[in-house]
Amino acid sequence: MVKFQGRAKELIQNRLINGLPDPSHRDMLSQFIEAKKTHPDVAGGLSLSDGRALPRGTAVAISPWATHFGKETYGEDAHNFNPDRWLQSPNETKDRYDERLLAMNRADLSWSFGERACIGKDIAKYEVYKVIATLHSLFGIRLIDPISEWNIKETLLTKQSGMDVQILWRLDVTADRLANTENKATTDVEESQ
Repeated sequence: MVKFQGRAKELIQNRLINGLPDPSHRDMLSQFIEAKKTHPDVAGGLSLSDGRALPRGTAVAISPWATHFGKETYGEDAHNFNPDRWLQSPNETKDRYDERLLAMNRADLSWSFGERACIGKDIAKYEVYKVIATLHSLFGIRLIDPISEWNIKETLLTKQSGMDVQILWRLDVTADRLANTENKATTDVEESQ
């Protein structure tokens, strides 16, 4: 396999167009096809350590819920909404906090993990943070029925329904405040460049 890695690297470097690989070359495509043949997404069957067997063609996925609610990683309140778990507690050393945070980040499959992780996750996280902060700074948001339970359907992705909200313009948001916020954001961007 090592000799093929070197060959693949050489092929890619020799087939660059404007710094990008040219996918039209069959010898580059052959590397990919062979890798998929040698290491297919779904094997021809798999025997598990407990003796059970997965037949050929079985789709295998990992549910984020299986890791996201692990008490050994997230604590006894793993099933509760607790944003404080991501912060350093007053009686926790910096080293212990860093260790705990690393374990939680490693167990977080929100964006998948490793080679299969969402390649746009950093941009998406930034957009989500920006949108949430902007929405809450401009609008009052409240659940219409705060005691009704949400419907949660968990497949590969989790979908919620039954969480109707009311969104109202905040009375303390003025045109001057919006202009100052916009000007500050522009200034911050200019200063960081």
